[in-house]
Amino acid sequence: MISIKLTQRQREIIELLIKEDKFFTISEIAKKLNISNRTVSRELRDLYSYLAFFSCSIESRAGKGIRFEGKKEDIKLLLDNIKKSGEIKNYTQNQRIVYILTELLNSNEPLKISNFTSSLNVTEGTISHDLDRVSERLKKHGCELVRKPGVGLYVNASESDKRRAIVDLIYENIEETELIDIIRNKDRLSVETRENLVNLVSKNTLYELEGLLINNENKLKTTLNDRAYIGLLIHLAIAIDRINKGENIIIDKDYLNILKKCDEYTEAERLAKSIEEKFDILMPEDEIGYITMHIIGNQGIKLTQINDDIIKISSEILSNAYDELGLNIKADRQSIMWLATHLQPALYRLKMNMEIRNPLLEEIKTNYTQIYNVAVKAVDPIEKKLGIVIPDSEIAYIAMHIGASVERNKKNLKKYDVIVVCATGMGTATLLSTRLQNEYQNLNVVDVVSSFNLEKVLEINNVDFIISTVPIDYGKKPIVLVNPLLLNNDKKLIDDFLKNFDNVSKPKGENISKSIEKIDLNSLKGYLDAIIEILKNFVVYDILEVDSLNSLIEYISDIVGRNDVETLDIRKDLFKRERLGSTVLDQYNAVLLHAKTTGVDRLIFGVIRLKNPIYIENNGNRDKIDLALIMLAPKDANKNELRVMSFLSSKIIEDENFLFTLRNAEKNLIRELLEDYFNEFYEKVHNEIRKLEV
Repeated sequence: MISIKLTQRQREIIELLIKEDKFFTISEIAKKLNISNRTVSRELRDLYSYLAFFSCSIESRAGKGIRFEGKKEDIKLLLDNIKKSGEIKNYTQNQRIVYILTELLNSNEPLKISNFTSSLNVTEGTISHDLDRVSERLKKHGCELVRKPGVGLYVNASESDKRRAIVDLIYENIEETELIDIIRNKDRLSVETRENLVNLVSKNTLYELEGLLINNENKLKTTLNDRAYIGLLIHLAIAIDRINKGENIIIDKDYLNILKKCDEYTEAERLAKSIEEKFDILMPEDEIGYITMHIIGNQGIKLTQINDDIIKISSEILSNAYDELGLNIKADRQSIMWLATHLQPALYRLKMNMEIRNPLLEEIKTNYTQIYNVAVKAVDPIEKKLGIVIPDSEIAYIAMHIGASVERNKKNLKKYDVIVVCATGMGTATLLSTRLQNEYQNLNVVDVVSSFNLEKVLEINNVDFIISTVPIDYGKKPIVLVNPLLLNNDKKLIDDFLKNFDNVSKPKGENISKSIEKIDLNSLKGYLDAIIEILKNFVVYDILEVDSLNSLIEYISDIVGRNDVETLDIRKDLFKRERLGSTVLDQYNAVLLHAKTTGVDRLIFGVIRLKNPIYIENNGNRDKIDLALIMLAPKDANKNELRVMSFLSSKIIEDENFLFTLRNAEKNLIRELLEDYFNEFYEKVHNEIRKLEV
């Protein structure tokens, strides 16, 4: 029996999954336990290896969520162990890393590895491995972990970088709701949270600071929201602790002189004087300057205080977003002013190199992917104009404003009914219809038809205009001619058409097109069919356990094969291909498993992300693998299908971003990238055909 200490949340997650015995989404678990999705995901990561000791596991199924798996006797053994191991301290790797970071950032003297081996009850080898991860974390903040034989371990960094690392460590390991609990002196913190809090910031200091701020509230002209209020308390608590340790922060003197001219500096001075009296310390001018920056960067502002340039920037961001979404509307005054009210202090913080935090960042990226990606593109011109890089956390805030503005303006959005036409009314038109409805919220695709059936369908459907992938002769409705994959110039064509649509004389039957000329679409059909097939059959799997390349191939064969015969054929052909040598991308810890096989009658592209790595003996090397890419084609695949698969293979080899996305992104994001690549491929073959026609 093992003795590993679980957090209270991990216990609650296990008990919930066992008791309910059904599939739960991450969001459902978070709601039941009153914690964030991010916290659930973090706690689950540490549970997989623990559960394996008891022959139990957590099954993950796409579209359903997760559920607990285990035999009755194994579950009983697990629950008994949980009850008996409450007082035994065995830390997960993440807990060890947090502990080591906390000790290093707060120590004025070098620390020995032996300090950590005894405190964490692990070997020197384990601590050495942990220190590699600690070093990576510190580098992100401009800090260097120094390992000097005979001296020990210490952090080499400026005081401002150290403080930034401390603040990040607090926010990474303590939820905002827990910070509020700490400040309000509510004893609802988990044991893990208390351990993470040790030496990072004094709870007593937080209590006393809040009382001080409440007493000075009437004297402060600045109004802070809850998040900014907590941020200021954390900043001041860390500053007090660092000053007591003799560590003072330094600010550029010219900039300090500018800050002294601000009204907020007077407020910061008044607050600093109260802190000096309360904590019996001396607050240097540089510290007062940083308090001033914090107040300016977080304060709420009135509409009358917004800079005209900020209003123009906000209007431009929303206009860029509407264009990206294909919306033929103008931003309303309220949306512009709300975004401007947020942007003015945010841009100030960015210019002052102050961090912006967004606890909803990952949820926005996951649940509102389209709006987030639109925000990324919408701010690009602004970044170039202002000469700054807007971080993901701020882009997520802007995405929330864009989403709210879109919803607010939907009632002003004029809707258009359209019919989509292609040569057959099947594959290419269906793909185009899907792209149109994803890109344009103001287009309602009434039907997808072949050019042969168009007149019959129009007899019973009154539409505004027609979008076609083939040149057609129809004099009763305007026609927009586009590529089936809806390339960027096609979207611009539709945008321009919509802007002028109300001025278009109707009926008007000429084909409006700058995108494609009259070409032989039959020569493209094979490529389009192959692309559609790959997108349709694309799969992503996160699996818990395979112990070898053989078991990985068996797993792939089982999930792809639709019957025993197909499964055996896939397995046979993959093993046959692997005997010729594995295709290993060693710098990415990835293997490409590909074959032409009688076991499939369709093109297959998939990603399998391994929870635990396997090792492959390949050309005398022992390669570590934690990512597998699947590419399968029928034995009788035609040249068009093979060319599309070959193009995809080249992207895997050539484009680092592709591998990064395959390893880390959700399925919908990978699919979007695949669509971008296939757009590129389509334009390439399209241009080849044009050259042949000339």
